[in-house]
Amino acid sequence: VVDNGIVKAVGEGDATITVTSADVGRKARVIVSVSAAYPEADIKAVSAPKSMTVGERLQLKAESESVILWRSDNSLVADVDRTGVVTAYASSGRLALSGDETSAYEVPDTVKIYATAVDGGKTAVFRLRIDRAEAAVHSVDINKKKIVVTNGKTAFITAVITPANIIEKKIEWSSSDESVVTVSAAANTADGVNRAMLTARSAGTAYITASYGGKSDKCLVAVTEKEIKIKNINMPAAAEIEVDQAFRISAEITENASDDRLIWIGTDDDIASVDRDGNVMGYRTGEISVYAIARDSLTSDMAEEIKRLKKSGKRQFTADELSAYPGVHAVCRLTVRDDFPSLRNVHIPKETVTSDSVNILWNRAAACDVPELDRYNIYVNGSLLAETKKLGYTVCGLDADKQYKLKIAAVDRNGDEITAKCIDIRTKPAPSKIINVLDHGAVGNGRVLDTKSDR
Repeated sequence: VVDNGIVKAVGEGDATITVTSADVGRKARVIVSVSAAYPEADIKAVSAPKSMTVGERLQLKAESESVILWRSDNSLVADVDRTGVVTAYASSGRLALSGDETSAYEVPDTVKIYATAVDGGKTAVFRLRIDRAEAAVHSVDINKKKIVVTNGKTAFITAVITPANIIEKKIEWSSSDESVVTVSAAANTADGVNRAMLTARSAGTAYITASYGGKSDKCLVAVTEKEIKIKNINMPAAAEIEVDQAFRISAEITENASDDRLIWIGTDDDIASVDRDGNVMGYRTGEISVYAIARDSLTSDMAEEIKRLKKSGKRQFTADELSAYPGVHAVCRLTVRDDFPSLRNVHIPKETVTSDSVNILWNRAAACDVPELDRYNIYVNGSLLAETKKLGYTVCGLDADKQYKLKIAAVDRNGDEITAKCIDIRTKPAPSKIINVLDHGAVGNGRVLDTKSDR
């Protein structure tokens, strides 16, 4: 033992090491056992693939006469078990900014897997690049099904690819008749959506097609010799909705109008709001006027002023205020009712409908405003199925491709029905075949976001 406490083994056996404090002579002891020296084992990495795909597994091999310990330098990207099996969880690429710092792109990188020989500590290193799994394209969707362009003018359309996790999204654009309209890829929107520029060449019609990954969508382009303005807007003079109900006010405009944009605005956002597509949502009882104004009938200053008003945070507008913008417009008188506060907005989201179940949802006023309410009864085709105090219920055990009538009844503490609402729904057809992707190489461990199987 040297003065700084370093111990050097010089022979087999046990020895007691004692340390004594210089001030008061306190002592501490430790027994050190020295065994025969182990030979330093070599380790060799057997050749292996240099890349993997997210969701894949790979058996690495290393040769050594010693026991081998395996570890990863980034287990969130790829982890390895004690037998050398690597599972890829995420891309090993790293993000880098473009030269002008306006966009980011992925730079290939690797994750290191270490195989260490217990005897001697020699280590072999495997460097693996983890690539993103190629996601199958579900659909390509153009934002407009029809667009009118004046001859000699240009217009823009966009298209999105589903699913959104596809990284490279370079859509191919084509025109069915380039003598009518040509199409070329334009700079993507600020949020990365593919955009195309249409150039009108002559009067007529043609289809613009957006294609990617075997999927496509079409947009009908009508080219007119001169600009056609909106001359009239037809929509219901009145409509009624309930509190918490969403509803779309339909509006028909002059056919083949060159600019089909409408500016929507309501007179009281505290009673009901209206979005840019004419969708309204009721918040409390009352009446408002919903205006649809033709954008092409306003000057640029008028359109900017309306936009400024909508963004100002102001909640109420008078008819006199809106009459300051004398564009082509139509008005719908919207009434928001709350006849049954204990049961509002009964609906079934379409994405919850399966071949054997549906999820029905509803809403109500605050509990203090409906003190008589005790529970809800759920009926299927007239028969009581269940009771719940929640604002939703999943009906299971249904037959595939069959029509059902569901009824939700609000019930008071005496068991009497306060009000009830019915809704009709048809289940989806039964799947022709069910495949467990875990049996075909997919990873389902709660960590992998995108996985891949051989089916």
